[in-house]
Parts: sequence; C-alpha cells; structure tokens
Amino acid sequence: MRKYYYQGRIMATVIALIGIMGLGYAFLHADLKINGVASIPSLSWNVRFKANSINVTTGSVPIDTTNNEQAARIDDDTNLSYKVRLGLPGDFYEFTVVVENTGSIDAMIDSISSKLGDVEITTGTLPSYLTYTVTYGDGVAIAPKHMLAKDTEETLKVRLEFKKDIQISELPPQDRTLNLNFQINYVQADDTAVEVPHPRVLGDDSWETIISKVQSGQSSIYTVGSTKTVDMGSLGNHTLRVANNSTPAECSTAG
Repeated sequence: MRKYYYQGRIMATVIALIGIMGLGYAFLHADLKINGVASIPSLSWNVRFKANSINVTTGSVPIDTTNNEQAARIDDDTNLSYKVRLGLPGDFYEFTVVVENTGSIDAMIDSISSKLGDVEITTGTLPSYLTYTVTYGDGVAIAPKHMLAKDTEETLKVRLEFKKDIQISELPPQDRTLNLNFQINYVQADDTAVEVPHPRVLGDDSWETIISKVQSGQSSIYTVGSTKTVDMGSLGNHTLRVANNSTPAECSTAG
C-alpha cells in the first residue's frame, strides 16, 4: 500500500509542474505596433500658355484674314496655332509666347518633337528655301531636362522664314502648304532637372552665384564682354571681364 501511495504523489507533482511551466510560457509574449500619420498637402499641376502673351515681331508678314490666314493665337491652355502666307523670299513670321507654371509642382521637359506633317524634322527634311525654329526668347535651344519651376515662366520664340539668299532653282515651282508641328512634353521635375542656360551678365550675380555656376560647369552662361568689379581692399577696385566662355584648343597644349 505504501508503494502505490508514493507513486501517486510523484505523478501529481509532475502534472503540477507541467501546469506551472505552461503558465510561464503563456506570460512571455511581445506586441510590436507601428503607428503613423501621413499628411498630403493640396497640390496642383498647371503648365500652360500664358493668356494674351503672344507678341508678334515687327516686320512679320501681315495677316490677311480674308484669305483664310490666321495670326498666332492660343486656342486653349496647351494649344497654339497660326496660318500665314510667305509670298516672297525674305518674308518671315515670328512671334513670342510665354509658357507658365502656375501649379505647385516643379516641371521639366521630358521630350521635344518637331515635325513637318508626320515626319520628324531633321537635316534636309525642310525645303531648302525655308527655315523653321522654336527656341527660348533669347535664342537658347530648348532641350530635355530644362526646368520650369513652380511660379515661374519662360518665353518661347517661333520663327518661320522664306529664305532670301537662295538660288532660282530652289524656288518652289507651285504653291505649297506646309503643316509644321512643335510639341514640348513637360513632366514632374526630378533630380536630373537643370536650369535653362540663359546668358547672364557677370555683374548682375553675386560672387556666391558665380562660384556656384562655374563649379557646376555653367560658366558659359555669362556673356562675353560682361564685367564685374572686384574689391581687393588696399589694392583697390579692379574690373573682371569675361573674355571667353569656351575652351579654345590652345588651352590644352603642354605648358
């Protein structure tokens, strides 16, 4: 009888220990939580032609509306059209228009397309008697990655010209209608966007700006001949002049 009594107590004790260990494991746990709040501001995207910003260059051919001609006009925010007649060599039609970014997001040029009808304009695509260009207002070429920051604007210049210095053999033998199309595709700016390299006068910028432009390889934006006064203290004031904004071959010679 004593033997069975001890076995019963041992079994009861083991069961009790297992129960205690089970409770111990139940108390060991961890809850990880991540709580966040994101605030998104009100944003807008609005790159467009600026209303009433078209300015036709003096000397451009007059528009004959009775002959189905049409001066440059903004049809809507993103479309502009014109229809002109260049009757004689030397005739041209030129105008400027402002593109503005009134949105809250910086923009940059993603791609540019210039076409004659459905054909991309390349060397030799246009008739030899015609020139057609779209640039910035100061003649700087439009290029991908050029930035149009929010609350800023750029002036574009469109010029269509019947060349004056051409040979008789180049004259068109009959009337010809040319459909010219130019398109600029703007997208949200990223870290590859660059400022438009408009020519600048050296004296208009601070030394900090000049240093920044030179160090970033943009020294060519300063017009040749522009000057800035350098205050050298006891040595007096001296004039710094931009003599060249390119790198001539002689600068690469030995010595």
